[in-house]
Amino acid sequence: MRPYLAIIKDSFRAAMASRVLYVLLALITILLVALAPLHVKETLDWQLSRDYNVPNSELAIRQIVNTKNSTPSSRVWELLPEKTRTKMEKTVKKANEATGNENPQQSVEEVFLQNEVVSALNDVLENPKFYRAEDWVGQNIPKEAQEFIDSGVEDLSEIRSKRLNRLLISSIYSSIEQGNASALLFKYAVWEIPIPINVTHEQFSQTLITSLPWWFEKVILAVGLLIAIIVTANMIPDTFEPGSLNLLLSKPISRWGLFLSKFSGGCVFIALCTAYLFFGLWIWLGVGLGVWDRAILLSIPLYVIVFAIYFSVSSVVGLVWRSAIVSVILTLLFWAFCFSIGWIFYWSDTKMDNSEFVHLFSANENVYPADITHQLKSWDEKNSQWENLIEANLGAEGEIQFRGNEFFFHFKQIPLFPGMSNYLAPLHDRANSRIISSRYELGRSATSGKKKILISDDTGRLRFKEAGTFPNDTVKIFKSENHGIIAVNTNGIFYQLNEELLQKKLAGAQFSKTSAEKEKEAKANKDKAKSKEESATTVDSTDENKSDSNETETETESSFDTSTNTDIEKPKPPALWKRVGPKRSVSLRSANDVGYSSDRDEFVVYRRGELNVYKLGETEVTDEETSPPTKEMVLSMNLHAKLPLAIGFDKGMSSRLSFGGNTIMVAFGNGKVITVDAESLTEKNEYQPEKRSAIETVTCTEDGRYFGALYRNGNLWLLDTQSDASMSKASVTGQGDVCGVAFSGAGAASKLWVTENTDRVAGYNLSDNSMIDRHIPPGGMVEKAYRYGIRPFYKICPKPSEFYKVVTHLSSSGDTEANEDVDMNKTSQSSDPWSPLWSGLIFMFGMLFLGCVIFHFKDY
Repeated sequence: MRPYLAIIKDSFRAAMASRVLYVLLALITILLVALAPLHVKETLDWQLSRDYNVPNSELAIRQIVNTKNSTPSSRVWELLPEKTRTKMEKTVKKANEATGNENPQQSVEEVFLQNEVVSALNDVLENPKFYRAEDWVGQNIPKEAQEFIDSGVEDLSEIRSKRLNRLLISSIYSSIEQGNASALLFKYAVWEIPIPINVTHEQFSQTLITSLPWWFEKVILAVGLLIAIIVTANMIPDTFEPGSLNLLLSKPISRWGLFLSKFSGGCVFIALCTAYLFFGLWIWLGVGLGVWDRAILLSIPLYVIVFAIYFSVSSVVGLVWRSAIVSVILTLLFWAFCFSIGWIFYWSDTKMDNSEFVHLFSANENVYPADITHQLKSWDEKNSQWENLIEANLGAEGEIQFRGNEFFFHFKQIPLFPGMSNYLAPLHDRANSRIISSRYELGRSATSGKKKILISDDTGRLRFKEAGTFPNDTVKIFKSENHGIIAVNTNGIFYQLNEELLQKKLAGAQFSKTSAEKEKEAKANKDKAKSKEESATTVDSTDENKSDSNETETETESSFDTSTNTDIEKPKPPALWKRVGPKRSVSLRSANDVGYSSDRDEFVVYRRGELNVYKLGETEVTDEETSPPTKEMVLSMNLHAKLPLAIGFDKGMSSRLSFGGNTIMVAFGNGKVITVDAESLTEKNEYQPEKRSAIETVTCTEDGRYFGALYRNGNLWLLDTQSDASMSKASVTGQGDVCGVAFSGAGAASKLWVTENTDRVAGYNLSDNSMIDRHIPPGGMVEKAYRYGIRPFYKICPKPSEFYKVVTHLSSSGDTEANEDVDMNKTSQSSDPWSPLWSGLIFMFGMLFLGCVIFHFKDY
């Protein structure tokens, strides 16, 4: 063993003699000294940013204008500049009058107005006299703001007064975020960066801990590896200098032992420099930024392994060609090859991810998937492929933008298109044999929340008619057994559909065409145009076009009453949607926070650790304007009960809710699942089948017997409330690749539908877990290349550029399992974090074995 240790020591002597070790340590020292003066300090978060605190500034403008006459919003309106108020009113009026897809892109004026409004709101926040006690009588004031008020508004410091105003304004408008109790200011030595970051130190630490492994690998490690490969490339070739090899082999050592000792010497040399660099960074992050992250220390051995993977290639090349220059060149080519394979896989995987059927909807024992653009599809048995029933309206520019970015951005995590993440799930109305849905439209309908109502003629043919729009910012629709169609928006306001008026609109509407019909019509029109061009003169063609145009205009005019006689006062037309309550709304983050049980005819809303249960009922209202006054019964929604959940983690954590029968299921971003008995309104059980993954979707059968929880890692778990013992992994194909789930039927006849591997849909009987149906489309060229070529090849290739996933996994696993406040929906997650390590080690050992074989049999 001693001779081999002597060879390793020789590697250090050579490095010290050539001053390489000193140069590397000096460069690392300079980097650490340059970073040392950078540090942070905390301050209160009060300032609004359009990009971070008012993400939907168009909605904020509408809310401010629509509530300008109500207290306390009138105080905000009063303090805004008159010029800004005039622009806001004009913009809202224009948006309310717009229909369809008139303006798919925001104008420059609208963008400037949104910036102007946010700036004006910041001026309001700086006003120490904004708060007036009389404006807030009976209003819901945040706890933090109440503490400021109780301590005396007049005695508040300037920064605390601004924070109070921020809290009050955010409690009025759901589109303005409350923000955190603190913000961060960065300082470099004595210089202060004036713009604060609106995050708490804890959030800053969590973000830094999550992103540091990626930045270290892509920036520091990339440069460090290049230097390391260059300075160690001559270690193996130098072994074959005249007299050197004979001297070494004259000792009692084997050839393969000599080769591995030289390889180990290079690794130990680089490990010393790596430990110095990362230990120094760990000290700076802890002392200067207050972030003590063990991920940096864990990076030391893992990043030495990354170097060893590259160095194994350099060593084998040095054995064969005995040239340091060739070793560096071929090692860099190997790095480029690994890099290319990784990017090709990333592009194709992103494309497949954006093509996934992320939503499933069942009706009459059939299943209809929808993709990220909300395009509802049905299975074409004849052609064995999916056909679009409802197509998204992206417009020409939107379509180009979507196709140009679908290989580069995961649209589920990066919302490049407004409104795409707020999916309005279709509703099966059995009583009327129809499906009610909407179409995603890029433009006004996406940004202002004006989704069009699409209603099918029957669930067999599934052709849809347009019949008005849903209420602004509708996130979910329900079918109440006693009160018809109910819609709820992001403000937590419920609306009832006027069925009589809907039928009138449907009577004059036309069915939308399916994809096949559109293609057939386009082909027929093309053939017809070609025939006309060949047989008709220019004059005849012009006359015919005029005739067609006139007919179209006549049809359009007959569909609408265009009379504008101002002498006759017309009664106000009835509204398609009528607000039914509640009196005090609860803002919803998304459709995931509201559920409905048809068995109980009750709605439940989850908000920051509390369940609010609502019931629909009729209330007597007196109309004083009639003579004599008349009384009528109107539908209203009332708060029936409240249940604060006994949860010990962050109540603001992302959540998913499902309500069926007498059971309510609430799932959280930390992977926990809580069930509640809706009858007694008591908590029943708590589950956590997955400890390192967030829940993507929760759903249930209508009778509430079966519940499903789909995790981000592609695993589907089921709960049978009749046994209620524990959740079990669903017996379905594609576990780990499941991307959508839905139920149909009830009781023993319940069926489970899942989407796996992008667009493959299968159905199962829950009574015996037998498969009843499966739809597998043939797929296109990109899909086939990905499934049968790119993905298998990527799995077996070394992935040294993805070791940050291993570091992230190791550094966060303890926190995630021990700290319930970690929201996995807000952290990066790899489906198989150990894959880069295992594939890299297997490749490295394979190269070392090849090197030992070559050195043993080659005659030098």
